[in-house]
Amino acid sequence: MPKILTTIILLVYVGVISGTLSSAFLYSLNFVTSFRMSHPMLIFGLPFYGYFFGLFIKKIPHYINQGVPYIVKEIDNPNEKVSTLTTPFIFISSIGT
Repeated sequence: MPKILTTIILLVYVGVISGTLSSAFLYSLNFVTSFRMSHPMLIFGLPFYGYFFGLFIKKIPHYINQGVPYIVKEIDNPNEKVSTLTTPFIFISSIGT
């Protein structure tokens, strides 16, 4: 019985964390989209964002800036560890673009 209880607690913990992060991502996308729609001149700032984001990418380690394809590749290789910095990088880059 204690093993089942531990498993249930872990499942609830993972569910709450992943649900919270998914919700934050969707709310952020909704906010950024509505903000851009109400300020159409922001579209002209995208080249500047791209330039500064490119500079940012050059400063961080290579294994972090590979994004989603890196995550998918690592799923097939269970011996490799995915950096915890990959998640915020994908989150910020998705919101910014």
